[in-house]
Amino acid sequence: MSTIEAPELIPIITKVSNRGAVDAAKRVKGFIQQVFDYAVIHGKTRRNPAKDINLQLILPRTTKTHSAAITDPKLLGNLLRATENYHGSIIVKSALQVLLLVMLRPSELSEGEWEEIDLDNATWTVPAKRRKLLQHLKKANHPKDAHSVPLSQQVIEKLTELHEYTGRGKYIFPSLRGNSRPISNNTIRAALRTMGFDNSMITTHGFRGTASTFLNTLGYRRDVIEAQLSHKDKNTIRSAYNHASNSRWE
Repeated sequence: MSTIEAPELIPIITKVSNRGAVDAAKRVKGFIQQVFDYAVIHGKTRRNPAKDINLQLILPRTTKTHSAAITDPKLLGNLLRATENYHGSIIVKSALQVLLLVMLRPSELSEGEWEEIDLDNATWTVPAKRRKLLQHLKKANHPKDAHSVPLSQQVIEKLTELHEYTGRGKYIFPSLRGNSRPISNNTIRAALRTMGFDNSMITTHGFRGTASTFLNTLGYRRDVIEAQLSHKDKNTIRSAYNHASNSRWE
């Protein structure tokens, strides 16, 4: 390993980015760097050549895009009717309907466990280990870092109905292939495509943007909306989720 230099590592990284997977290429560089860190510690080499690689010089620049979200009231009505008339699994149907009402991240919803639900007090407590937090906070999983989500009567009704089907298992929305694992984001995305909503119209993460946009437009308090979205840096993130335009409501 001591004979390997940075120029020899670059083709491994660019091979991944050349197929359009720039984020994956960044992770590959990180994996290589970890391997060399291990080698340095165990005396296999004196330095880490991966640290010499400046990704900005070898990877193409990417434009960050926001998740597609429905912001037109008529299209939202179409989505709500489509989910109500969805004839697939009750698990998938419930996931679609609850996702818009609780404003959780897709993984926070799909991996939800029944022990997190308190139907009597109408709350869903997402533990720190399942939230979008720094790794040391996730690992500590302290109750103070949990996210408490108030549940509307509509969500209570849907979860009560779903409990008859999945309540004996661990997951609220178990996989269609077995109760030992949660439903995948791809399953929910596929249901949207079946109903005629492609990635350019709405994504599962875009449900959060849809909720934020409508609530902001209707005049709800911004700090309450951001709290429900579980945002820490509220000022810098808000614009990515709130696409409100008064012209849509005239």
